[in-house]
Amino acid sequence: MAAGLRGESEVAKILTENLDNSYYLYNDISVRSGFNRAQIDHMVVCEKGIFVLETKNWRGRLVGSETDRKWFQHAYLDRPPRALSNPVLQNKRHVAVLEKVLRSGGVPEVPIIPMLVFTGRNTTLDIKNQETLMLWPRETVDYILRYRSEKELPESTVDAVLSRMQRYV
Repeated sequence: MAAGLRGESEVAKILTENLDNSYYLYNDISVRSGFNRAQIDHMVVCEKGIFVLETKNWRGRLVGSETDRKWFQHAYLDRPPRALSNPVLQNKRHVAVLEKVLRSGGVPEVPIIPMLVFTGRNTTLDIKNQETLMLWPRETVDYILRYRSEKELPESTVDAVLSRMQRYV
């Protein structure tokens, strides 16, 4: 748990230091729609859309597929691999809950970009069928800054998202 918090703090710091005030950052935000809940590590709202980041401070070689329920962490040569919940599926659930929260608040449709951020040193990814963005902290900032959406959101839509999220901060 402490390692996870260190990873989330590292990502929060990098985002805060490198995104200007046209990007609205939420860290460790819990949202709920009905009985569905999501604890989102980081959410960046801007005219490009909403970036939903799941941070993992895992080490070793991570093996799995985007669709597997479990991934396997090969962290130690003298121990068997450890089964971990697939963070791609975890973040998809977060996005689904966030979409319901926004829709129930009357927010127009907004592009949501899910991302995984790995902070563990000496981590390697062996993920089959990879479609979800899986980045390191510094790459995450570069990706967000360079991301080009098909259509920028009007200021009123960004304001509607921010207004809706106020009930969760």
